[in-house]
Amino acid sequence: MTRMSATARRLLAVLFVIIVAAFIGGSIAMYNKAFTSVSEIDLYTDDVGYALPKHADVKVRGVNIGRVTEVEPDGDRVRVQLAIDPDYTEKLPADVTARLIPKTLFGERFVDIYIPDGGGSGKLADVDSIAQDERGNAVELDRVLDGLLPVLEAVPPHELAATLGALSQALQGNGDRLGVSFEQLGKVFGGINEDLPALESGLQDLATFSQTYTEAVPDLIGALDALRTTSHTVVEKQDALRGSIQSVTTASNDLAGFIDVNKQSVIDVLADSRQTLDYLAQYSPVLECSVLNFQKSLVNSDDILGVGDEHPGIRVTVEVVNPRGRYLPNQDEPRAFDTRGARCYGTPGPGENFPAAPGGALADGAYQPPTRNPGPAVIPDAPDPRSSDAPITQPRQRGSVPDAPGRYVPEQPNRPLPPGVDDRPMGYENSPIEVATVQTIYGAAKGEAPESTPGWVAGLGAPALRGAEVTIR
Repeated sequence: MTRMSATARRLLAVLFVIIVAAFIGGSIAMYNKAFTSVSEIDLYTDDVGYALPKHADVKVRGVNIGRVTEVEPDGDRVRVQLAIDPDYTEKLPADVTARLIPKTLFGERFVDIYIPDGGGSGKLADVDSIAQDERGNAVELDRVLDGLLPVLEAVPPHELAATLGALSQALQGNGDRLGVSFEQLGKVFGGINEDLPALESGLQDLATFSQTYTEAVPDLIGALDALRTTSHTVVEKQDALRGSIQSVTTASNDLAGFIDVNKQSVIDVLADSRQTLDYLAQYSPVLECSVLNFQKSLVNSDDILGVGDEHPGIRVTVEVVNPRGRYLPNQDEPRAFDTRGARCYGTPGPGENFPAAPGGALADGAYQPPTRNPGPAVIPDAPDPRSSDAPITQPRQRGSVPDAPGRYVPEQPNRPLPPGVDDRPMGYENSPIEVATVQTIYGAAKGEAPESTPGWVAGLGAPALRGAEVTIR
């Protein structure tokens, strides 16, 4: 055998290295599926997609059909690129979804392709992307497991094993009862979910209520502090208060005895007065009309009396009207035929005489002679205040009656009162003046302004201070 030359040996060594490198490169390429035809499809998930490792499995019903080639962010989502066998993309429907499921409780995740009920429609090869399965609790379970993993990693393994062993023994044989309990718990939470809007509204109303009372607490504390002074005053004047109560009790007993003895008489008087009061109520609208007529007469009183004339006095023009004639039997007997109600008769103008029979002559049974100034034949009755349909008469405001000309009224009763002044008659007791006085006394006792004491507190303490002498130092 002839010895190989050095050049031949070098060439063989280089060829061997090339063959080994080609073998290794081919193995790596085969591992990376470089010689395998795949269909690339994008899967868009939430932040759970970051848990997928590169080359993670893609399965459908437990069969491996591809792998994960790339995971990268895409805005607020995660884009996962899937390399799937083209044979399966032709068989799978286009409306499939994907779930990210761990192989074990906390193991490596893989992509599980979920085929919808009914088989779906179209072909997966015709679409460019699919979405994450949002049905049920798939996403929530992924988030729970991601949050639980750091906790379990911080727990020592032997303690975790002991805890899981004890939990397994406790649950062994109780699966049915535990399932029933969870089912009932689910119904309870389902009912709570239905009432959540009402509960949320109630909590909002409670917050508003609490805020209102929070703002009112300072005023309430001030009122209670002022009430403390009132309580001390009541304690100091308890003897006088007790005497007042006894006096009121005696007066009440006397009044009760009077009513007990005369109750029937009081009832009879009220019953007998009912018809009279009914007539007064029926004709009460005439009162306003009469007052207005008197007002007009008061305005013209100076002219009537001749004030300022050389010869003052009342001047009257008397006109003689047709007489009724003598009384005739069976003709002029009194009869109550007149049914007119309450009416308001106006006053004549300057130079006019009051009509002889406004609204028609009285139907009293007597002969009515003709007259040249009978007045209007029809005058409507005033609304009956006893009827519920009658209009409500508005009270006349103070100052609406003009001053009488030529007369001096010291108190000017016809002028409007200043704003905030009440013209109703009122005694000193329970009046605003008494309340203001008690507020001043309480404020001086506490070293505060009188307005710091609420009016109702001063009103409660006023009876105890009546008749007492107060010295402010």
